[in-house]
Amino acid sequence: ASACRECGGRNDPDDRFCGHCGCALGSASESGRASAPEPRPTSELAELRQITVLFSDLVGSTAHAGQLDPEDWRDRVRAYHRACANVVEPLGGHVAQYLGDGVLVYFGYPQAHEDDAERAVRAAREIVKQLGALDAEQNVQLSSRLGIHTGPVVVSQSGRGDRRERLAFGASPAIAARHKRNAAQGAVVVSDATLHM
Repeated sequence: ASACRECGGRNDPDDRFCGHCGCALGSASESGRASAPEPRPTSELAELRQITVLFSDLVGSTAHAGQLDPEDWRDRVRAYHRACANVVEPLGGHVAQYLGDGVLVYFGYPQAHEDDAERAVRAAREIVKQLGALDAEQNVQLSSRLGIHTGPVVVSQSGRGDRRERLAFGASPAIAARHKRNAAQGAVVVSDATLHM
């Protein structure tokens, strides 16, 4: 087992995301030693809540990046990020992180709605459509895959120094990421927990 460098949770050696907080497992985790935790500010508040997590990323990004000038690829990824934000924000979603060519979105944080699960599914379907529109504009064929899961998390501050951000800790982000990895090109995989909301 290996320890997550963010929360210290134990994970299987082949896990790519922490099953406790959803953070990507990096070199500190692979070594089996978690970094010494930073002292928690007394003003930091952790919130226990139920959210719907949407993970989206581009399919075949390594191949596309190798075929394009780095600046052109950057511009396409930025256009994708903007399209995602333009879809999720009007639906009450919160872009928690841009992860390379991926986007991590929370529905239910910081503001909760009774229909957050439905909003996430609507957003995912619209992201797929918007990416098709980007293809037509930029004369390049890009596609995404998306995963959605609903469950309990603790939202708390993570990171160090100037790179601190509020992230959802718990299994839900990792489950959404797993569903995303299982999605076909241009498809959305929705968990049973989300479907039954």
